Amino acid sequence: MQASEVATAAGVLCANGKMPVQSKRMMRAGTMTMPPPMPSRPPRKPLNRPTPRHRRVKKTGLNSSKVPTWRCLRPKRRRSPGAKVTHLITSSRDQEKQRLRFASVMKMPLRLHAVSALVLVIFASVVEARSIELDNGDVYDGDLVDGLRTGKGVYVWASGNRYEGEFVANQMQGQGTYTWVDGRTYTGAFVADRRHGEGVLTWKNGNRYEGQFDGDRMHGQGVFTWSNGDRYEGTFARGRRSGSGRFDWASGDGYVGEFVNGELHGQGLFTWPNGNRYSGGFANDQRHGLGVFHWRDGTIFRGQFRANKMHGYGVKEQPDGTMELQQWTDEGLQMRMPLAEDERCRLRLQDRYWMFSSEGCVNGLAHGHGLATSLDGELIIADGHFVLGHLVAGEARPIWLRSRAQ
Repeated sequence: MQASEVATAAGVLCANGKMPVQSKRMMRAGTMTMPPPMPSRPPRKPLNRPTPRHRRVKKTGLNSSKVPTWRCLRPKRRRSPGAKVTHLITSSRDQEKQRLRFASVMKMPLRLHAVSALVLVIFASVVEARSIELDNGDVYDGDLVDGLRTGKGVYVWASGNRYEGEFVANQMQGQGTYTWVDGRTYTGAFVADRRHGEGVLTWKNGNRYEGQFDGDRMHGQGVFTWSNGDRYEGTFARGRRSGSGRFDWASGDGYVGEFVNGELHGQGLFTWPNGNRYSGGFANDQRHGLGVFHWRDGTIFRGQFRANKMHGYGVKEQPDGTMELQQWTDEGLQMRMPLAEDERCRLRLQDRYWMFSSEGCVNGLAHGHGLATSLDGELIIADGHFVLGHLVAGEARPIWLRSRAQ
């Protein structure tokens, strides 16, 4: 019987048809004459890539069959230059190295978690909440970071003022509420210990402001309401009404226009509850400059104003359409003259017909010094020099602004 036939009968050939090394050595020594007894079950097929189950069986010794596993010789393969070589784990030593390498990789997230926990512990040791009383009598109760007021807390001054809100590096920063001992209360945004941004400021007497702040002062758009019912809505600058806005009095009066330093100043419209209204210039809370005053009965005066009174020249128009030229001073009405064309003394300038008030008239033409007013009541020549109907000295100026009046 040939050796291969004996090996085949013994059932010890490998899967690739080769004879195991141990069998060859035994046959050369003459010790293998009969095949070994058959085991209770067939031997397991040797694995080139052991699975975790086989590793566990090998490690714990749970192989109840106790069948020896033959390590077969693998044929060597020639690889071409540049070909990729795949290393196979065939020995228990290689398997143990691979297991240790895998275990070290799996421990990395655990190490990272440990470092993160250490950082949190260090940070938590810096942030604390406690109550402190300063040497000047002030008291702080809130969060501290590195010994500085940072986070949320309550600060009470020795004077009685109180702040509750957010802090950053010992300064009021963020949202909070500041209360004075006199009853004022501010709720809103803070920046560097100052009221800055959107907020609401209330007084003990009931006054209230809601709007924008800058550097502890009302600045920007806002609404101020007085306890007596007055209300202003518009622009503020450095704590005062400045810019465009609307003021409504509790009495029913109203103003829409320009403000400067809290006063009516510039162009605007003032209305009364009885129906009267004025449109024109204002200065220091008074009607000043050119303007138009409308009475509720339809009478209109277009002219000059000073200190809330008609002052200078103007044209007054009655409800029936008749007009007259008027001159006002501090003492009252000084001159009034109906506006109508005088056939005895004609004057035409700038494509307009004028009324000439003077004794000088030559051949029906204005001549000499005098006052001329356009019949439409828009222009006036207060002190002009005329020669036979021609203006040689003087200037025509508007006595009212039609565009603004309309």
